[in-house]
Amino acid sequence: MTLTQDSKLGVRDATPTSRGGFVVHVVAHGETVCGSSRVFLERVVRESIERSGVIRGDKMIVVSVASVSLEEVQALNKAYRGKNVPTDVLSFPEYPDKASILAEEKGEISIGDVVLSCDIVKKQAREDGVSVSRELAYLLSHGVLHLLGYDHEPEMFSIQDEICDILER
Repeated sequence: MTLTQDSKLGVRDATPTSRGGFVVHVVAHGETVCGSSRVFLERVVRESIERSGVIRGDKMIVVSVASVSLEEVQALNKAYRGKNVPTDVLSFPEYPDKASILAEEKGEISIGDVVLSCDIVKKQAREDGVSVSRELAYLLSHGVLHLLGYDHEPEMFSIQDEICDILER
């Protein structure tokens, strides 16, 4: 699944940001994602990549981020995971594992797509007593870490917590 090729999503493009030897470029679908700007999304993506240590050197890293309705996320969850229920975040990686990403020699790497349900992001934020921004950061970093080859290991959740703590400072 490549969201950047789907003309129905209204791709909004912008200038990539650079730091730490690589450049992050978020392709946001819609005016905002859960009310957050592309700058916020890029910061979460950048922090996730930096803390993972998976990508090194001078690379352009592209991540597609979209928010969809409950019905759309449920349909995607059913189609790709066989689960006929809505979910908060889905990841569609371009690479099968960390080693494949590390071996990539191209200067521009599209690591995949992250799809979020803002309805669920907001609901979970209310239930957990946190801001929508914190919940969005937690779930977006979760999705990005899946794109980078993580699979619910303890380090993954530690990185997510670190990112949320950094963003709250």
